[in-house]
Formats: sequence, C-alpha cells, structure tokens
Amino acid sequence: MNQPRTDLHAARRCDLEQHFCPGGCGRAVPNDRYACGPCWRKLPGHLQRSIGRTAGDPVLSPARTCAFTAAVTFYTALFSGPTARPRRDGG
Repeated sequence: MNQPRTDLHAARRCDLEQHFCPGGCGRAVPNDRYACGPCWRKLPGHLQRSIGRTAGDPVLSPARTCAFTAAVTFYTALFSGPTARPRRDGG
C-alpha cells in the first residue's frame, strides 16, 4: 500500500531546477549555484574561484569537471579528516 508523502519527503526532493548540496548537508540548491551558502563558505577561496570561472562552461567541460571534483574532494576530506567524529558502532 502506498503511503502519502510527508513534508520531509517533499523538502528533500530535488527536481530539474535544483540539486542536492555537494557539501553533504542535504539542502536543495538551485542549479545556478554550486552549493548552499554555509557549505559554499566552507570551501577555500581558490576552489570558489575555480568553480566561478567555469560558470558559463558546458556541464561536462573538462575545466568544470575538474573544479567540481576538487570541491567534492575537499568536502570528503573535511568530513573524514582527523577531526571527524568516530561512529558509535566502531565502524
């Protein structure tokens, strides 16, 4: 039996005009922005500028792909670095 969608489902849904923030916060972000404000401000300036320079490039251009990959790598390191909290289950 199908259950009705809750507000949480609607809030987390992304459509063609938005995407999930790559910073890991789960917020929906308009496609004309890379990340939500708080996650964008976590990125070092050189990565922000790199992404900004590729704003008009095709989605899969090498420069844009490189800039986005570098930012995702930064976010991944941020969440799995030495200051990341260990999981309670020991994993």
